[in-house]
Amino acid sequence: SNVGEVLSPAINFDSWIELYNPGSQDVDLGGMTLRDHRGNSWKMPSGIGKVSAGGFKVVWLGSNDIKADQADFKLDCDGGTITLTDKNGNLVAEQAYPEAMSHTAWARTADGGDGWGWTATPTPGATNRTSVFASERLAPPSVSIAVSSSPALWP
Repeated sequence: SNVGEVLSPAINFDSWIELYNPGSQDVDLGGMTLRDHRGNSWKMPSGIGKVSAGGFKVVWLGSNDIKADQADFKLDCDGGTITLTDKNGNLVAEQAYPEAMSHTAWARTADGGDGWGWTATPTPGATNRTSVFASERLAPPSVSIAVSSSPALWP
């Protein structure tokens, strides 16, 4: 739920995922496929680029009609699963994600680690080491307006 947080190359606040390459070799993304739990899939174009060894790459979703190197579907804000397969259809990565919350990002708490958490400081294309993660998310406040039984006096 990228609401006014990170502007995409299509000049929209699109969905995005970040890929991290923990390996020692660069990984070319051209021909790889992203799929979601709703059956949407997108084969990445040959010119999309690579993820450098030890590096990060943001993949944008949802404005393919504006920028051809963005997926033609968005992440489901109600939560779901996204998978990445290689050119031969072999699973590279699969990740479930929770229901989105505006002005936060669901991110690994350590680059390539198993822990995930909410942060208000997304770091697209960079390490998460500088992010601060919440230990819990509080419910939104409930506003109550007291109503006076006496009429209001206006000057």
